[in-house]
Amino acid sequence: MIRVLVQACKHAVHALKDTHATNHAISPDHEAKIIEQLFRYGLRCLDIYVICPMSSQVPSTQQRFSNGVRTKEEKEVLELFGSIFTLLNPSIFKEIISKRIDYFIERLASNYGLQIICSSLLVNSLTSANFGDILIRFLMKKLPDLAECSERSFLWLKLFKIVFSSVGSQPSGCAENERMLRPYLHDLVLHSMKLALRAREPINYFLLLRALFRSIGGGSYDLLYQTFLPLLPTLLHQLNRLQSSTHRAQMRELFIELCLTVPVRLSSLLPYLPLLMDPLVCALNGSSSLIQQ
Repeated sequence: MIRVLVQACKHAVHALKDTHATNHAISPDHEAKIIEQLFRYGLRCLDIYVICPMSSQVPSTQQRFSNGVRTKEEKEVLELFGSIFTLLNPSIFKEIISKRIDYFIERLASNYGLQIICSSLLVNSLTSANFGDILIRFLMKKLPDLAECSERSFLWLKLFKIVFSSVGSQPSGCAENERMLRPYLHDLVLHSMKLALRAREPINYFLLLRALFRSIGGGSYDLLYQTFLPLLPTLLHQLNRLQSSTHRAQMRELFIELCLTVPVRLSSLLPYLPLLMDPLVCALNGSSSLIQQ
């Protein structure tokens, strides 16, 4: 039933889009109001999969934070719902999502399956950069919350990872998403390190940096590398000092990996080779996952 309703909504929005080239088009303000109501009430309707799950199996914590989806039908309906908003005029899409991002995240916090909608909007070249910009702007305000090991902090971390992964999600939108992420890169890295050094449990900040480094470390993001380069000396000194100190094995391996995967070109690392020797030796003597780095 839900699938049929969502499919009907998509057809209606598509028909609404077709009227733009005719004399029957409604005003942009009226259209935005209709779509905003669809977005708001549609998200609430999708809670039916939480209230009345089709499967009696209770999802594990790991599954909830991986995608939150319980059945194949739920995944298909969520992707279908997300695809509705890829049909919109970019200005209307941006207006609605900007206005309702807090509401969307609140719904997502109670229904982790809605992560599928995030992913759908971020892999589509028509909505990816706009949605990514709105989402990461929201997440930047939540950086201090990563100091706590809570469900919300895990959710923020998961959403950051989804945004980072969108940079290379499709070749056609790669450059656009790279430009989307660039204005936030400096503050993201700098504030994460500052907050990590003050936090009692800083692991989420380093997991955030690891996700960022892994996503943009492929060697083809020159705009991001140029932005990252001024941060390199300070970051390497701090990470080197941390990995040389006494920490749990998990944290120490994390520091070593971060030292060895900083997202800059190899030629830019040459002046800092002395800072990389100790992490490199530790990595070679460490676990197999570190050796692969």
